[in-house]
Amino acid sequence: KTGTITTGRFSLSHLEPVGESKSRKEIFRLLAIMEAPSSHPLSACLVSAAKDEGVVLSATDCALQHTILKGEGVTATVDDERLYVGNARLFRRVGMYNIPKQYTDWAAEWSDEGGTVGYVGIEGVGIVGMYCVRDTIREEAPSVVSALHQSGVEVIMLTGDGQGAARSVGNRVGISESCIQSQLLPEDKLHYVSSL
Repeated sequence: KTGTITTGRFSLSHLEPVGESKSRKEIFRLLAIMEAPSSHPLSACLVSAAKDEGVVLSATDCALQHTILKGEGVTATVDDERLYVGNARLFRRVGMYNIPKQYTDWAAEWSDEGGTVGYVGIEGVGIVGMYCVRDTIREEAPSVVSALHQSGVEVIMLTGDGQGAARSVGNRVGISESCIQSQLLPEDKLHYVSSL
């Protein structure tokens, strides 16, 4: 898994409003509210980035009916609106992935840089923000992959990350593109391993 090759310590590399409905600071506030209940390392990165941006949550800033959507993101009700935070798969599934080309171009660029791209959306409004986080490679990962290859072991990476982020990590540790399976749900990884 990517998380075996990387440290799981994410940093925010980009955050942009999509359209005019929310400011950068408002998007950070929504991210902080939505991600605070989660234990995922990516969530901690987003909450920390919001604090760095000067966002301070009040006691009334809470996510009601907070639900983790496996392999996609989270959903909850905030300020009487249904919010979603997660990957493109989530927004395609809920019929909200209809952003102008400028933003899809940015998403492709960020992904090619090795980042994981996510979105913030409001039901009935659409996607209002997008962000990109990057994980750091474990220092020992390239030498471990190299040693496995030298021992005749085929190394295959299975990840829920997007194709660009997966390819970037694979390139940096010596895993060929043909041995990378990306955008997998947890059960997809299990089925892949079971089929070997």
